[in-house]
Amino acid sequence: MSNDGKYRRYIATRLDMHLDRLQPFIVIDYTKEMMIFAVIQQLEKVLVMDMAQYTISETTNTAAIGFV
Repeated sequence: MSNDGKYRRYIATRLDMHLDRLQPFIVIDYTKEMMIFAVIQQLEKVLVMDMAQYTISETTNTAAIGFV
């Protein structure tokens, strides 16, 4: 992901994602939200190549989606 893409998605340019930052993406209530990651192993690192997410609002019956 380009620095511009990272900034637009996370309001910051990050070179890594620590576990405390990843935790909300990993612990998911599948009835209200879903995240799908495409990752590759490169040497000793796992790189996130793509991500899709949706979140459903129960009060408005609408959903927000995002693709990176």
